[in-house]
Amino acid sequence: MGLISNIKKTFFNGTAIYVSDDFIDIAKGGLTKNGIRISFLQRFPLLKNIRNLSYMDAKDEIDKTLDKAFPNSEDKPYRVAINLKDDSFILRHFTLREIPAKELKHAIAFEAQKYVPYPVEDLVYGFKVCAKKGGFQEIIFAASEIKNLRNATEYFKTKEMLPSIIEPMPILMVRALNLQGEIEREGAYIEIHYEPSNKVIITGICHRQPHFLKEMQIFPGEDEFKTAELNYPFLNDIWSIIEGDVVGSVAYLKRETKKEVSKIFISGFSSSPEEENIAKDFGIPFKRINVSFLKCPDVTNKDRFLPVFALLHDSLSAPFLNLAPEETIRDDPWVFKPVAVKIALTFFTIIALHTVFATAISSRIKNIDAVKKNSEIYKMIDLNASREDIVRYKDIMEEKAAFINNILSNRIYVSEKLIQLSKDIAPNSWIDGLTLRNIIGEKTAATMKINGSVYGVAETGSSGANVILENIRRDENIMTGFKEVELVSVKKRKLLENEVTEFEILLK
Repeated sequence: MGLISNIKKTFFNGTAIYVSDDFIDIAKGGLTKNGIRISFLQRFPLLKNIRNLSYMDAKDEIDKTLDKAFPNSEDKPYRVAINLKDDSFILRHFTLREIPAKELKHAIAFEAQKYVPYPVEDLVYGFKVCAKKGGFQEIIFAASEIKNLRNATEYFKTKEMLPSIIEPMPILMVRALNLQGEIEREGAYIEIHYEPSNKVIITGICHRQPHFLKEMQIFPGEDEFKTAELNYPFLNDIWSIIEGDVVGSVAYLKRETKKEVSKIFISGFSSSPEEENIAKDFGIPFKRINVSFLKCPDVTNKDRFLPVFALLHDSLSAPFLNLAPEETIRDDPWVFKPVAVKIALTFFTIIALHTVFATAISSRIKNIDAVKKNSEIYKMIDLNASREDIVRYKDIMEEKAAFINNILSNRIYVSEKLIQLSKDIAPNSWIDGLTLRNIIGEKTAATMKINGSVYGVAETGSSGANVILENIRRDENIMTGFKEVELVSVKKRKLLENEVTEFEILLK
């Protein structure tokens, strides 16, 4: 098998094995955003009832089933999720004062010793906080003797499978209900599940956690059945046998939780319209468990497979309450998946950012290279110049182009202004010099300086320079390209017997 197939089998697919008294359910599949996608699902009847046998004691019977389900090594999963047989676990519910989380585990171990018949150091246990109120917290406690769990793990290791998730039946049933949002946090419920050929399991539920488990045989004393054919009776066929136990379970849950049981869920039985009549007479609504999270449309009566479905879901995500020994969990590569996913996301994020910045940098380099190549034609800049020099030269060239375009668009021609200027000065005046200034690369506007002289005194009696200034200000042709004009200086001097007025006018 290739590396990719091994990675896919280990990290992206799950396998669940649910062992009951008279059959074994095996499911394989993957988790999608819409639920579980089933690739394999089958119920294998056992030829011998294994109600009172451990996994190792029932080795021969279970071997036959696993050999059928996984005929070759390529089909065999590396890791599996299994159930803890119902006669091998302890379920308790108790209340503690609210204490810091880091102290909770030790406090629970001490408190649980009051409720279990075994030394707590001989147990593998798990717990969850169900609710907090008034400084107290309600605890659900599940445990099993270390020897029972090791018995289960050792058996599957002989089959070269790692049982990294081990959960008991009531936890699986509550998980199935939670997946569909069927139960409210503050509600109290009863779940009745039938398993062929002779078992009914009643689970009490409160605060979305299992409160108790009751397992009964429909026909006490009859342990052996012809399990080649697994029959599923109607609820009304056996209601008279289990009604007293259901009534007692409802009363017990109400007494323990101070809550009314609002709904009874049923699963595993063949469907019958009589269920509605039984519910009416009983006074509590009955409801079939919704299994729409299972994407396996070809399977009929899906609620018969609820435990193995919940196991499969737990093998593909975080388990609800895992009782597997710590040394087994440490060997599970799945625990590294969240870390691997975070590392992969970080890595691909870095790659994506690098690609974005590399693209931007590459584009900038291409632009600079284009400027260099264009500059090479005119031999105006060294092609090995720094980036700053290239950009500065580019900006200067852009300003120069803008200025030239401004001159062309506004027709600021010196010759035209000289012709027009000759019309604006008096006959006894002349121009000594004209300077047009605009430095490319500087942020200064164009300026024009006019130096001239007026011979004699103006006939109007006013300064001849002021007359010329006003004529220029009113002349649109000369003012084109400039915003204002001012008389910078006026100076009088003697020329022979007459007075001469020298002036400087600045347009900007």
